[in-house]
Amino acid sequence: MDQSLRDAALQGNINALYALIKKDPTVLDSIDHISFVETPLHTAASTGKIQFAMEIMRLKPSFARKHDKDGFTPMHIALQKFNASDQNEETDLRRNQALLVNQLLSVDKDLVRVQGREGLTPLHYAAKIGVVSLLLNRGLVDLDARNLEHHTVSDITKRNDNEEIRNLLSRRRGHKCLIARPIEMIEKCYVGIRANNDDR
Repeated sequence: MDQSLRDAALQGNINALYALIKKDPTVLDSIDHISFVETPLHTAASTGKIQFAMEIMRLKPSFARKHDKDGFTPMHIALQKFNASDQNEETDLRRNQALLVNQLLSVDKDLVRVQGREGLTPLHYAAKIGVVSLLLNRGLVDLDARNLEHHTVSDITKRNDNEEIRNLLSRRRGHKCLIARPIEMIEKCYVGIRANNDDR
């Protein structure tokens, strides 16, 4: 990916994105032809740039299913960064990552089923890193999906000995799939966060 495009994604600068598109209308197409690549959506997902990520999703929905060179989709990356942010306090990055996951699912609910490295769906990955509630509360998930090792989310949580997640899964067991929250709820929450951030 071109460094100026990466910088635009890191900063969440939509104006810079369109300036690059004006300069080279194929700038996003050239990335789409590469099988394993960090897209601007991966970059925006890693930094919680929600508006930029949604603009990229609108322009190039295929980027949401692309794997980077490590085998991760933007959804996997957003979950990684959610987990890596300070779990003891509700940081802006943590809130943005949760909202970004929700926004991605609101555009394409099946993203939660896209397998990444080692056949891990975002739900498997969330179980592995201990943030499964983020997807269970927000996305359409298949609790019986298996990774390449034929493990379900329950198998992974047993192996990680996370009793809280096991209890959450057992309560959801009767519901194989859960519906994503309506986009209006997400937008209300996001607008509230933006308003709070603008006051600083």
